[in-house]
Amino acid sequence: MTDKDNLKKILVKPVGRIAGSEDLKKEEVRAKRLKNEATESELKLKKGICAWVKWVVSIYLSFISFVLLVLVFNGGKLDNSVIITLLTTTTINILGLPLMIIKSLFPSRKRYKKFYSAD
Repeated sequence: MTDKDNLKKILVKPVGRIAGSEDLKKEEVRAKRLKNEATESELKLKKGICAWVKWVVSIYLSFISFVLLVLVFNGGKLDNSVIITLLTTTTINILGLPLMIIKSLFPSRKRYKKFYSAD
């Protein structure tokens, strides 16, 4: 073999496999599958957190109701300011906790598009 033949072999040697249309289709399918799995996981998370909030709020309200019933029927002596504080903090917690969680789980359309518009 001459030097010319060796040089041709080196220059013509394939560097790597170029992705064909079949490989691209497989990658597109894989990307869509991964996106669907992520969406399903997100939905499961949302359902779980919603159930958790429902239970926490219910238990918290039950506890506050129990405390107030004990105070009313057992003639508990609490200052009016303590009762007002208890009811105010309860109201804020009952409205605030679900609101914060709902805002983080279900973002506005504008914010949602910002994070999920990679299509």
